[in-house]
Amino acid sequence: MKKGSLKVFLNLFLVVFALFFLIKMFYPIIQSFLESSTKTTAYEKFQLLEEGINELISINKQTVTNRIVFELDPNFAVLAFQPNKDFTNCDDKTIKKPDACNKEACLCLFKIKKDEYKEIDCAKYEKATIFSKLYDEDDPERYIDCNYKKQTSTIIKTELIGDEEFNYKDTSFLGSYKEDIFGTITLIIEVKTNTNNEKDIYIDKYSESNLLRTKYTNTCPTDSDKICAGENYDSIIKQIIEEEGEQKEKLFSCKFNLQENKCIAENIELCDIGLINEKCACGDFSYEFGFCIKENNLLTHKKKNLPNNYCYQIDTCDKYKTDNKYESDKYACTFNICNADEFGCYWDTTAINECLTCTKTCECTIYDETWIVEANPCACNC
Repeated sequence: MKKGSLKVFLNLFLVVFALFFLIKMFYPIIQSFLESSTKTTAYEKFQLLEEGINELISINKQTVTNRIVFELDPNFAVLAFQPNKDFTNCDDKTIKKPDACNKEACLCLFKIKKDEYKEIDCAKYEKATIFSKLYDEDDPERYIDCNYKKQTSTIIKTELIGDEEFNYKDTSFLGSYKEDIFGTITLIIEVKTNTNNEKDIYIDKYSESNLLRTKYTNTCPTDSDKICAGENYDSIIKQIIEEEGEQKEKLFSCKFNLQENKCIAENIELCDIGLINEKCACGDFSYEFGFCIKENNLLTHKKKNLPNNYCYQIDTCDKYKTDNKYESDKYACTFNICNADEFGCYWDTTAINECLTCTKTCECTIYDETWIVEANPCACNC
């Protein structure tokens, strides 16, 4: 080989070696950059979540809600940080608040690698608090969050809503713990503007409990229709109206109108006993879902969280006094659906809250199609 050719070869070798050395040295930095910019499902969905929250904030009304389908790849997490707090906890680990958040409330996407949380992106919100419901271990509505494996979240505030206590924690969502299985959840986002212009940003699973929470925790602005001002959303107001020379009782529901930012009194009818298929009055509120039953001769709403076999095939009601797997267990005996040794039963529409034995022909004519499909109270083919 000629001298000149050898020199070119050596120079080329040195360049290749230097490039290899530099790539090896800076690979972790390059990898981190690629992770933060790659359009993973988690990153794209986080952008949609951020846009959804910003859109609600920009509406600048008393209370605005929306829902989105949210998805996280395995080993990704979305964590909230509160204002003037420098950390949050997740699975026994303390996660430092990213510098980009400063002293504001912040929602951040992380990549979890060997128990290390690497920041991918953050969205900060001035004068805001970001929180979710703290779920019990056996709650059928719970999802995979920082509390899923161990009880590590700190309660940041508590509310008593109806007969249900809501404990709140820093918002957190985790991708599935299993590889290649995405964590998908439908979220409800609520932005509430307080009198001092601070924002409560509530992000949680779209569920009956959270729909009820919106109803029970928000009150109609003072410039609402007179009978609704200061009342809760969807409250039922009774008024005596004179029609054709007769005094009649009319029911009104205080529906919050987002465009006008106030509650409008709307005419509404009483719910039928049983499954609720459309908005109606059941007790002190109007509802679009669940059950309306009679307790102590008063209409009472119950969440529609029932197993498919509505007429639980057990011998007695005793099991349901201690089993809290389903919300419905708490009122199984209110429905009186557990007549001893009776495996076939149907809901009595005469409103005496009694479950009667199904006949061989199954009197399904007393139910509408939705009731049969969703509750199947006769457990028969109709």
